[in-house]
Amino acid sequence: MWTLIEPDLKLPLWHQKTSSSASPPRYCIMALKDYQNLLGRLAGSLGVCHLIIPGMICLQIIRQGNTENISPLHFIIGGCITIMKMRHGQLLNSSHMITSTAVGFSLCCIYISIFTLYTDNRKRVLTLIGRSAVVPALLIGYTFMDDESRAEKVYGSACTALMFCLMSFPLFKIKEIVRQKHTGDLSLAMALFGAVHSSLWFLYSLTLGNYIEIFSRFLGVAMLAPQLVLFCLYPMPKSTSQKVKKSE
Repeated sequence: MWTLIEPDLKLPLWHQKTSSSASPPRYCIMALKDYQNLLGRLAGSLGVCHLIIPGMICLQIIRQGNTENISPLHFIIGGCITIMKMRHGQLLNSSHMITSTAVGFSLCCIYISIFTLYTDNRKRVLTLIGRSAVVPALLIGYTFMDDESRAEKVYGSACTALMFCLMSFPLFKIKEIVRQKHTGDLSLAMALFGAVHSSLWFLYSLTLGNYIEIFSRFLGVAMLAPQLVLFCLYPMPKSTSQKVKKSE
């Protein structure tokens, strides 16, 4: 009778080298997966704190009783980003993204309501809200009509492109900041909180294994890094330092 002899299945030497060289990144991601819930909670909490900072602008509006020299675009853009990210979190089945963005969207709605209450040109504010809501409404509506897996890729790519456009606006001020040698037009709190919470979201996205979300979060960190460098080079505006000297 014929006997079946099981072959000695050993990987070739080149395959062993390839797998061993690729193992460290995999081990790092596997190690991060053990802390997936912790990273999600920390990133979500810092994301909410990051959106609490614009509340200081609302306090300024309430104190002065009007919206002079204050633009509603900060609140409207924040509302658009949070509601789009909330839908992306639903497509990724990420409860942490859904919770944090839902709280953030509620805060943005409160800020917009306060601005609308104190502004003298409510018609202009409502027009800006309507125009800004067109693109998010179309993209979110698309996700309900197409295949979920394909819709997630298209929608995630659109969110990344939109976030890149919105977060690139402060970078246009770099030339003026270097010329004036002060960062008076930028917010250190917004840049610092944004960099930290974007870094945590980046680590969390590694545990999800979604390449679009990973690139989106990495892009957020990369866009905020130049602002932090500028704060290190030009920490205090000249006008502020002159006021301090006069007071002394």
